[in-house]
Amino acid sequence: IDRALEKPRSPSDLLDDARDMRARLERDKPASGVWDLKARIGGLQDIEFIAQSLQVVHADKDVVRGGTASAFSALVRTGIMSIEDARFLTETAHIYLGISQLIRSAHGTGFDPDGASSGFAQLLAGLGKVNSLRALQEELQGRSKRVRALFTRYLQPDAVHRDGN
Repeated sequence: IDRALEKPRSPSDLLDDARDMRARLERDKPASGVWDLKARIGGLQDIEFIAQSLQVVHADKDVVRGGTASAFSALVRTGIMSIEDARFLTETAHIYLGISQLIRSAHGTGFDPDGASSGFAQLLAGLGKVNSLRALQEELQGRSKRVRALFTRYLQPDAVHRDGN
């Protein structure tokens, strides 16, 4: 892994490749619906692309770490990402994962929010720090828009030299 990361390469080309790969996933394996928090635009895949792409582009700054939260911490420490962005992305990944795991455990892949019991709806809403499924859907929509905006911001070629502000 170290040898692969040490190979000289164009940061702009790496970011171009990451954006192209994400676009192919959106085209070839689109989200199955709004509750597909992994594949939806602004979902977990976008968060992972941000973390992993920036780790590779800035491997010379010792930002290669284990998980996504660790990667974001290292990106903040090296001035590549703002602490606010890192906190938001880490929190959003945690919320998305919790909701996804609960839905998958209870409903498999066929979750219908209209058919959810009130107890299940409250449990899901609580994971999103809101009080209803409707509010959760709005919260997730807002989060996904912000995640996509950060994806666009951090994966642009000029982001290679940005200092996280």
